[in-house]
Amino acid sequence: MYVAITRAKDHVFISHAQSRRQWGNIVYNAGSRFLNELPTELTKQYDLTGDYQGRTSALKLQEGDEVYHKLFGKGEALEIRNNQVVVRFDNPKYAMRKIPINVLEKI
Repeated sequence: MYVAITRAKDHVFISHAQSRRQWGNIVYNAGSRFLNELPTELTKQYDLTGDYQGRTSALKLQEGDEVYHKLFGKGEALEIRNNQVVVRFDNPKYAMRKIPINVLEKI
């Protein structure tokens, strides 16, 4: 991780999973203590889960629709498969990413 941070030019995105499924059970994870050692004036935290729980079925998204992500901005849904969406974002810095459908808004 040290190399990635020291070679970053503008931004570094660091994330951690608060929970994950392991052998059929949900395991809750605390963030690394390294995250707490970062100076708060240099960091910005994003809650990418927010109030999106259960929105997967309510969002009628189709390929070609314009979408919005609260961190990456506007983009176009290119492919939808298994509640994952391949999005080409308008900002070339973010390019194309595979995003869970429940964290997107249809524009």
